[in-house]
Amino acid sequence: MKRRAALAIVLSCAVAHLSRADLVVDLTTAQITIDEQGYVAAVKLSDGTSLPASNQPTFHLETESGLVLPRSVKQVGEKVEVVLEDDSKAVFTLDRQPGFALFRLERLDARSPVKRLNLFTLALPPDAELAGMINAGITGQWCAALMAAEPNIQPLSAMFGSHKADREGCTHEFVRIEEAKAGRYAARFTATCNEKSGGWSMRGRSFSRPLDLTGLKTVRAWVRGDRNGQSLKIQMNDGASGYRDDYLTIDFEGWRQVELANPAINSIRYDRVATLSFYYNGMPPDQTVTCLIDQVEAVVERDGNEQIILLEDFESLDSPLWSDSLRSISVRTLEEHGVEPAAFGVIICPKKRFYETVARFEGAAGLPSPRLGNVWNKQSPWVKRSYFFLTGFAESQFDEALAIARRGNFDMILLVQSSWCESTGHYEINRKNFPDGLEGLKRTARRFRDAGFKFGLHFLGPSIYPPDPYLTPVPDPRLVKDAFALLATDLDDQADFIPTAEAPTGFPVEDGGYRGSGAVIQIGDELIFYGARSMEAPFGFRECRRGYLGTKASPHKKGEKVAHLLKSYGYFLFDMDTSLLDEVSTNFAKVANACDVDMIYFDGSERLQGDHWYYNARLHKAFYDKLQKKNALLQASSTSHYSWHMLARNASADGHGDLKGYLDERSPGFLYLARNAMPLDIGWYYGYDTSATPDMYEYVLGATIGYDSSMSFQVSPAAAAEHPFTGEILDLIARYEK
Repeated sequence: MKRRAALAIVLSCAVAHLSRADLVVDLTTAQITIDEQGYVAAVKLSDGTSLPASNQPTFHLETESGLVLPRSVKQVGEKVEVVLEDDSKAVFTLDRQPGFALFRLERLDARSPVKRLNLFTLALPPDAELAGMINAGITGQWCAALMAAEPNIQPLSAMFGSHKADREGCTHEFVRIEEAKAGRYAARFTATCNEKSGGWSMRGRSFSRPLDLTGLKTVRAWVRGDRNGQSLKIQMNDGASGYRDDYLTIDFEGWRQVELANPAINSIRYDRVATLSFYYNGMPPDQTVTCLIDQVEAVVERDGNEQIILLEDFESLDSPLWSDSLRSISVRTLEEHGVEPAAFGVIICPKKRFYETVARFEGAAGLPSPRLGNVWNKQSPWVKRSYFFLTGFAESQFDEALAIARRGNFDMILLVQSSWCESTGHYEINRKNFPDGLEGLKRTARRFRDAGFKFGLHFLGPSIYPPDPYLTPVPDPRLVKDAFALLATDLDDQADFIPTAEAPTGFPVEDGGYRGSGAVIQIGDELIFYGARSMEAPFGFRECRRGYLGTKASPHKKGEKVAHLLKSYGYFLFDMDTSLLDEVSTNFAKVANACDVDMIYFDGSERLQGDHWYYNARLHKAFYDKLQKKNALLQASSTSHYSWHMLARNASADGHGDLKGYLDERSPGFLYLARNAMPLDIGWYYGYDTSATPDMYEYVLGATIGYDSSMSFQVSPAAAAEHPFTGEILDLIARYEK
């Protein structure tokens, strides 16, 4: 009788769901059905197969008051209107084309400050292969992706459905068995604890969509105990910060129907119960405990009537408690990086049409979409051609460099930053190598181009290198600072101990060299290098070098701020949340545009000031936006979801020493790039080391054929002249290029 009552409630909910007005987004390749409450209820592909329904609503808010879900989602003309529970409203424009839909937030009227705006969630089957860079799932012959159309859109991927965990030293098993108290099947929950007491294990599931358990009186379940004294916890969660924890001490044997009406924790929102989990807590050491669990129900009272809502009966073979979890991809915006603007694409298409579909999406969304030789960047023949990475170069060595480029049959010459640039930030030209400054660099670029080669510039995009005026003699206030303290006493201009009011715990222990974060602090307009921290009174910094990097040593007053300047790969970082990003990118663009460059290599793109997905996108876009030649080959040491659209290929750089061993070590990462539809450049291989023999280079060049990729030969004219095998290596490269 109880099972029939629960079934009636489930059926009535299903009928109500089917009667609601749904939003159908037809992509030709797929049909997406979004129900009135904002859930992706169905995704039917054009070949008749489907993607699973989502267990999370699209278009919901996270505010200081908690989660705010949609009340209604509907299409009005070419717009989608979302009304939320608190009467907040979001309006999106909708552009549908074969293979994709572009959503752009037109208006957000929020009733309270928004911490996060979830824009869309798409569920994927358990066998889907995730491609995190492009925020996609690949299943069979299909690809489904959620792509940002603004740099502040965060891509996310997650597992949902099944949850399991154990304290270290504990293991568990949760299986479906035919020893049921109700129906045919029950669950056997077995866990083992090591010699340490207080062990715990957990198995849980997400509901396909949150349950409304408003009016919950008690949780009821059949349990068969083993009298081992462990605590069985049945927990429900609302998907945010609310929980209900019900505990049962297993001090009995045999089947018992238990009613749990006095939860130890009860902060849950009952109108949106999202998960159900089973825990063992307080497991006895060096023992195995076992319970059988069946027919877990919620007893609710509404309008004076008692109702039974089934939570889990363990009958389904596909229950998330023992089947594989589903995967999901989503996009959202965050308060710290700007909730607005917000625009994204839902791309669902056959794998073989992914590039073509994304190229059209980029056009519709106004995303960067370079075309190299009039071909979309990732499909352009340019990305398959190897390049000469020219280092240690001066304009007077033009003929030697040209001879190397010709013998290697290269397509592109990329000039390293240290050869052309005096310091990054202002990007003044290195007049030691180019006595006529920018005119000399322009002349060199033109001469290489007239000789039949493309020409590009390498640079460390986020860097400020001394002696740049942004750093010295007066540091710009817009450099990245990541730790702070206060001076404990007045300080003269000679002291080599800098006292702080408290222990400088957030400051690096030491400089750390090339990989470190640096040991440079700033007080007022003075930079100071410290050799060690003092973590016991008197607190502060020891072994200090005052007036560092050409700044002026000065007296300072008690209470002045002491700030750590963050370094990356030996340079200082400019704060991309300030106007300095615009200034620095403008300075670089003056050089790049004057030289009409065909390629830009953004080095140092991985170690940035905060969230990589955001700051990497901001960095690349700022420089790209200033380029006059948009159809240049852009490459970087690191790629984000948004900058994927700008970059033509991704490199594995710095091959030196054992070139074969280096390539073998790096090659597993090449599969990640392939999965993310990113063409490969297998890297820079140094021509300085005289122990690097032609057979090593042939091994690398064979890989360019196998991976259908480019490579780069990195050398200076002087080093090339000293290497005994330079000519033979260049002849090998030329043969493979042909």
